[in-house]
Amino acid sequence: MKKILLIGFLLIGFKCFAQDEQPSFIPPLQDGSVVYQKISEAKDKSKTDIYSKVFDWYMYSFKGEDNKILNQQLDLGHFSGNGSFKISEKGTFGMTIVYKVDYTITVDTKDGKYRAIISNIRHTMLDVKVDAFSEKYLVNVPEEQDLAIAKGEVKGYNKSKKQAAVQRMIAIDTEVNNVFASLDKYVNAKAADF
Repeated sequence: MKKILLIGFLLIGFKCFAQDEQPSFIPPLQDGSVVYQKISEAKDKSKTDIYSKVFDWYMYSFKGEDNKILNQQLDLGHFSGNGSFKISEKGTFGMTIVYKVDYTITVDTKDGKYRAIISNIRHTMLDVKVDAFSEKYLVNVPEEQDLAIAKGEVKGYNKSKKQAAVQRMIAIDTEVNNVFASLDKYVNAKAADF
């Protein structure tokens, strides 16, 4: 009986000191930062035609004071701007928590194709009264922080907070892919599609 109890305590001890499991979802990383990238075909379109479509798509899709063009270089086929979307998650007691997610989108064009990059992803919890202490936890949080929480690299977060960080990363991933799909549809649309 003593051996069984000793083995039981040892197993519990090993579990307590074991490293945290890897999260079920890890966003794409580039040099330690979360960066999404997609290269797409735009058959039979010149660099200038693609750039024009990208610019029109941005102006149509990203209305609002927070969405600003950062850089335009038609001769190089380079465009970048700010974008944002909202995600939500279930909080404690069934509350819905809404986050505004801000990011930078960069598009480089060439004849017949383009590359879209979404980077500098950060989120802010909306509809929350923020004081000086909690501001660093709720405002302009980089997605890399959620990844660190999910991996257990940041102390003081329990299992449900880690899971919430994973769910935010998954929601952001879904919306980023929706942005890419929207851009693809716009760039490759025929005039009759509008």
